[in-house]
Amino acid sequence: MSAEERIFRALSDPERQEAIAFILENADALRDLVAFLAELKNSGVLELLTSGVAAIKALMADLITSRDFAERAGRLLEVLSTAEAVIRSNGAGCVAEAASRANAGKPAGIYGILEALQDPDVQRGIGYLLSFVKSLGACLGRQ
Repeated sequence: MSAEERIFRALSDPERQEAIAFILENADALRDLVAFLAELKNSGVLELLTSGVAAIKALMADLITSRDFAERAGRLLEVLSTAEAVIRSNGAGCVAEAASRANAGKPAGIYGILEALQDPDVQRGIGYLLSFVKSLGACLGRQ
């Protein structure tokens, strides 16, 4: 059966006609959705989310077979809470943007580092990292 015949047969099905009509009626929303997904993919956020879901899936498999389920479930909730906070604060988008703009080939000596400390953006980034490391240390201290 040729492609043309398959298309004609598919179009003769009332359910598919209804589906096509629905798609056409919502073309603007579909275009916006595709643009949003493309933006997530291009910024690296989609890859971060995919990696996060894979990590959570692996952790859940480990949790289910683990003796200390309650303890690990608590850790999972902490991870999810942190991930939610990062996503809500647009941290994931900022991390993806920073990673895409960073210049790994540009070395920095001690004077370059001291000079960079004058930059408010560098100060904000260091403040974020220090806050993250402090929270991480506190969490590790509770274990």
